[in-house]
Amino acid sequence: MAKAPQMVAGILVGLILIEALAGCGMIGRQVTPTPMPTPPARTLEDFAFLQLGMSYQEVVRVVGPADESVGSGLTIYGYSLSDGSGIVLNFGPDGESLWRALLVRPDGSREIILGGE
Repeated sequence: MAKAPQMVAGILVGLILIEALAGCGMIGRQVTPTPMPTPPARTLEDFAFLQLGMSYQEVVRVVGPADESVGSGLTIYGYSLSDGSGIVLNFGPDGESLWRALLVRPDGSREIILGGE
């Protein structure tokens, strides 16, 4: 439910931007996109410090912010690794305490590296 106001705000910002560009004569012109920053090259070893009960802020201090965040009932952060794998961190319903870390390989297989089922 909390995403609805954010979505409405995003739509409004988009409409305002379209109106502004139309007013400046930018609609129809060739625009060069700004490249997205490349995420840092992380390895599995970069996450060896993880301990159950850590906060997300403690994780961020070591490896930076997550590349993606999802969740419903749990807070889940994903980090891309340089070999194409990923680390998925599950924080409990309070969103504060790490309770599981998974390694997701490029073939889709998963391995629990910290915590339980």
